Amino acid sequence: MRHLPVLTTAALALSAITVLQPSSAGAGSAAPPYPHSQLLSGIAWDRSTYRNAGKGGDIWSNTTAPGGVVYTAWSDGVIGCPALVSFGVAEIVDGPTTDLRTVGCGPRGYGKGKFTSMLSIGSTLYAAVNVQDRLWPKNSVGIWHSVDGGRSWLKPSWTFSGPDLRPNSFVNFGAGYTGARDNYVYLAGINTSDNSEAFYLLRVLQNQLSDKAAYQYFSGTASAPAWSPNRTAATPVFTDGNGIRGATITYDAGLGRYILTIGHGNDAGNLGIFEAAEPWGSWSTVDYEGRWLGINSGEYLGVRPPTGWMSPDGKTVWMVWGCYGCGQPFDDHYNLIKGTFQKAAANSEAAAREP
Repeated sequence: MRHLPVLTTAALALSAITVLQPSSAGAGSAAPPYPHSQLLSGIAWDRSTYRNAGKGGDIWSNTTAPGGVVYTAWSDGVIGCPALVSFGVAEIVDGPTTDLRTVGCGPRGYGKGKFTSMLSIGSTLYAAVNVQDRLWPKNSVGIWHSVDGGRSWLKPSWTFSGPDLRPNSFVNFGAGYTGARDNYVYLAGINTSDNSEAFYLLRVLQNQLSDKAAYQYFSGTASAPAWSPNRTAATPVFTDGNGIRGATITYDAGLGRYILTIGHGNDAGNLGIFEAAEPWGSWSTVDYEGRWLGINSGEYLGVRPPTGWMSPDGKTVWMVWGCYGCGQPFDDHYNLIKGTFQKAAANSEAAAREP
């Protein structure tokens, strides 16, 4: 096990900023695709908590395992490995402000897999993996698993490829998948012909993740959910004419809501946050901004809140993210910042009246 350098506090070069800066729907130049949330009016980012580590790695998908251990994976970096590897895995044992510890180093070199999402079910880790056989988004996607804490990975003989939807993001629940909605695992996926404006939802029983034939596709609406074994019956669960990248859905148990983070448009700083009562919607806008944290260029690679670092009331979250070509101190790093959801006025007043 290799220890990475201590998380580094990096100054965010933005003028005249208070420590807490609330962001709300419509803060960006583009209009959000869904109405404003009646539960959450925005999110405040505590810039004093910003840290980075893992220089040279990208994506940084994550999941929370039993005991609150957070696993995170990067691509195309050294980060505690003997040489540059296509992917690697680190663990964070004692909370968000503690160091990453490298536990697994994948094959040396580029082009041998990128982990777009991770999931812990008990002590078993799963990963949705871009196997890099074609350029994104035409690449095939494999569902791999690890029974030794990310040190090695087992790969089924099949992938999602050709006309298949590409499942690239697990819906995460509590540590080790505690508090899950039911016995299914849910995954957001894209259609390679219209991936820029929509994503879809797949599900599969927890004990059948390695059986491609067991996957089902959401084929209904938010008000009338339905599932089909046929990929051709799939209907989008979210659309945005401004474009979408890196959809990630996480269940916030304290709020009792599913939190969706996406990139909209072309820049890494175009962040959208939405909430819903179910993983298929209907969605409401919490935050929709451009130049998030001052980022105005580069590639959005996902913004993901580990469930193990959410406060009991669900309002405080820690966001982990990566981006490429987005400027320093963010570019090709493990990035971390704390955010606090702001309750909408009507809900705040109702809470104040509770005995």
